[in-house]
Amino acid sequence: MLDTAFDGSAARFFEHELVRVVLQAPARFAALAGILAIKVKDQGAWTVRFGDLDQPVVAGFDRCAGSKLWLMRDGFARFLAGSLDGRDKKRVLARGDLELIARFGRLLTINNTSAVSIRFQR
Repeated sequence: MLDTAFDGSAARFFEHELVRVVLQAPARFAALAGILAIKVKDQGAWTVRFGDLDQPVVAGFDRCAGSKLWLMRDGFARFLAGSLDGRDKKRVLARGDLELIARFGRLLTINNTSAVSIRFQR
């Protein structure tokens, strides 16, 4: 679950909040597999390496990631709120294994109290 004081900054999310989530449930994170690269416009890019407890999040966009996600700033906030629709091409573009994005959402859902989600219609 995200810290209630979270300010919406992508850097703070990836460099602090996400790492905190991993540290709260290391066995849960270690059991996951895959690489998800995320770029948030005007804020930066990060790569989530599921299962890697030594480097769960690294700065930069891994072009070889199994799933890639590009978000506008307001798209990132909506993504974290669970209200982003993948068909909204003005806010989001995803490529690759969409299950990795769902896996990311489940990781952030501790005790099923909140969910990051993204819905795509193919």
